[in-house]
Amino acid sequence: MATIALSFSPPQAGWMRTRLVVGRHVLTFDVSDVPNNVVEELFDAVASAAAGRSGSVWWNQEPAGYWLELAAADDDRVRVRLWQRQHEADRPGRELENVIGTRREVLLPLWRGLRQFTCFSLGDSDWTASFVEGFPERVLRLRADIEAET
Repeated sequence: MATIALSFSPPQAGWMRTRLVVGRHVLTFDVSDVPNNVVEELFDAVASAAAGRSGSVWWNQEPAGYWLELAAADDDRVRVRLWQRQHEADRPGRELENVIGTRREVLLPLWRGLRQFTCFSLGDSDWTASFVEGFPERVLRLRADIEAET
C-alpha cells in the first residue's frame, strides 16, 4: 500500500502552506501560484493519471523544488515518483521516493487535497482568481474519473 497524503492551509497573498506525504517522506513547504499554478498542475496530473496517462507537478521553491510524477504502472496501479531538484530543469535530480499503489490509494488522497482547496474562501489577492472560477465543479467530476473502472 502506497502512503500518500496532501493538505493545504488557506492561501494568503498568493502563498499556501503545503504538506505532502509520499512513502516515508513528509514534506512541508510554501507554494505560490507564480511562476506556475501548482494546484492547476496537480489537478491536470491527477486527471491524466486517472485516464492512464502521465502527469507531473513542479513544486517551486525558488530556485530548488520538488518534482512529483504520476504514471500508470498497469491497469489499476499508479507509480508516484518524487524528486528533489536544485532547479526545475535539473533532471533527474535526487529521487526521494518511487512507490506504486492502486488508483484509489494514490489518486484519492491527492484529490482530497484538491477538494480541500475548493473549500477555502479566497480573496482576489490570495490565489489566481481566473483559475478558481469553476474549479470546484471540475474537482467533483474528477472523483468520478478516479473511481471509474479501467
